[in-house]
Amino acid sequence: MKMNKLLSKLVLASAAFALTTTVSQLPLGTIGIQKAHAAVITISSAKSQSGSTVTVEGIVTANNAAIGGGKLSTFIQDATGGINVFAQDATPFLPQLVEGEKIQVTGQITTYQGLTEIVPTSITRVSTGNQVPAPQAIPFSTLNNAAQAEPLEGKLIQVAQVYIGALPTVQAGGGYNITIYDNNYNSSILRVMNDTGIYSGLQANKWYAVTAILGEYDSYQLIPRKPADVSLLASQPPAPVPAAKPIATAKALTGQVVTVEGTVLANNSAIGGGKISTYIQDATGGINLFAANPTGYISLEEGDKVRVTGTITVYNGLTEIIPTSAATVTKTGTAPVPAAVAKTVPELTQAATAEPLEGTLVKTVKVKINSLPTNPSGGGYNITAVDANNNSILLRVLQATNIYPTLKTGVWYDVTGVLSQYNSYQLIPRKTADVVVSP
Repeated sequence: MKMNKLLSKLVLASAAFALTTTVSQLPLGTIGIQKAHAAVITISSAKSQSGSTVTVEGIVTANNAAIGGGKLSTFIQDATGGINVFAQDATPFLPQLVEGEKIQVTGQITTYQGLTEIVPTSITRVSTGNQVPAPQAIPFSTLNNAAQAEPLEGKLIQVAQVYIGALPTVQAGGGYNITIYDNNYNSSILRVMNDTGIYSGLQANKWYAVTAILGEYDSYQLIPRKPADVSLLASQPPAPVPAAKPIATAKALTGQVVTVEGTVLANNSAIGGGKISTYIQDATGGINLFAANPTGYISLEEGDKVRVTGTITVYNGLTEIIPTSAATVTKTGTAPVPAAVAKTVPELTQAATAEPLEGTLVKTVKVKINSLPTNPSGGGYNITAVDANNNSILLRVLQATNIYPTLKTGVWYDVTGVLSQYNSYQLIPRKTADVVVSP
């Protein structure tokens, strides 16, 4: 019995000594100490356990001071995958995490804008000065293929050729969102944080090789860590040329950068109201071409055939393409203006029939103006016209068209114009010949 008690004391003393040794030997800067029972699981396994508290271990792949944006936001990677380590307040986890550190993290798995994160309750530095995992080479197309990209999210990757067109001048959330392209003009985002020191060295309209962490903010994006991650190619291929999409297809791609080609339906000088605001049409549909500042844009005249690269947006119900820059609106020739399609007032005002016609040239006959406004609004007049059944449509008559002085109340008109929208559908005649007395 005495021997058993003696052995028990020796075991307890040995365990206490081992625990003391473990704590005392933790490297300087240890942020937290994992409980002895915490089981480390792979990052790949952890990412599938949304809402659970888990413990993972991996190599830090980027200095938090460079990409964290004032928060704790960096990435760790093990043999199975990578994950974002995120906390809104970095203070409890100082000093900042550094590339090459091996850390053990306990925290809850969450998802933000598509990005899987671990929000830590404790972080322990296991070792420092480790080799960062080699970046995995991927084709650009992977960035736009969720099935291929998702397993790589949070990992260090490398794309051999990306093209930077225009460089943004406005920051967003501590960095720049730079649109990048491949040679087929497929696009993605290069997320360049201010503290990486990368942005000042970039050149517009150049090809680069990029090493980065694959992040996500609704769509996949590349997050380079330092200037060496974005390398100018010694041999510069030709700039990519975007393939034009049918306008009807492009209009469904809200928020995306697209290229379209079409025929200008109206002189911008007549209906633009001091901005770039006219309409182009192809065989599939029409769209408003809009830019608030007209400086640098070519003259847009009825019958011009133009090519436009820009972002699809919606403003008060109207689908627009906002050019990336004045340089992305180019004239490619001239073409006959599409013939106006004859429609009744109900067909032009009810969404089911009107929406496919938005941005195209249409015509409605035998409508009457019962009253004329005396004061313009926003560079034009909002005039209600009615058909024989008292169905009404708004005529948006811009002052520069010189139509307004020709109008009379109580007269029946045939009206040609572009079908537009400002919360409800409206018809925009382009010139005096568009509003004629009905036979």
